[in-house]
Amino acid sequence: MRRLAEQGLIEGQPVAFAGNLPVIVVPATNTAKITTAADLAKPGVRLVLAARDVPIGAYALQVIDRLAANHGYSDAFRTAALRNIVSHEANARAVLAKVELGEADAGVVYRTDARIGGDRVRTIVIPESDVVTTTHPIAVIAHAPNSAGAAAFVAFVLSPPARAILEQAGFSPVG
Repeated sequence: MRRLAEQGLIEGQPVAFAGNLPVIVVPATNTAKITTAADLAKPGVRLVLAARDVPIGAYALQVIDRLAANHGYSDAFRTAALRNIVSHEANARAVLAKVELGEADAGVVYRTDARIGGDRVRTIVIPESDVVTTTHPIAVIAHAPNSAGAAAFVAFVLSPPARAILEQAGFSPVG
């Protein structure tokens, strides 16, 4: 969105309307007995992440780095967790599917994706100091054919009723 603003392709400045957080998901059966982020480094844990060039994959690696640095898990934690990665998937939904099917003991997905997993997965919250928060901006495109309609849509997305809908879906409030 920043590039669009720099190129004058949006009206005004973008506004963040929602945030999302990476979380750890485990199968509902949780046979690996994963209860905290530290358990991602346990020997034999099958960890699935999205590919490094996918935002959630990059965020997952940042979380592992932050856990190692902030919680004193050390480089040994980081090394062991990375060693436990059994596959890199195309996106968060593919990671979620692997966990739901029991093909992985744990994965890192967005909180909104974890909600989609319903009772097929359990969610383990990453400590706040180690989590990477994403924000989602919204703006009206410059010279939009229906700029009044676009502005009305942006106003709705920023309204309390829309924020309530977004929060029900697992998004975090921003602003």
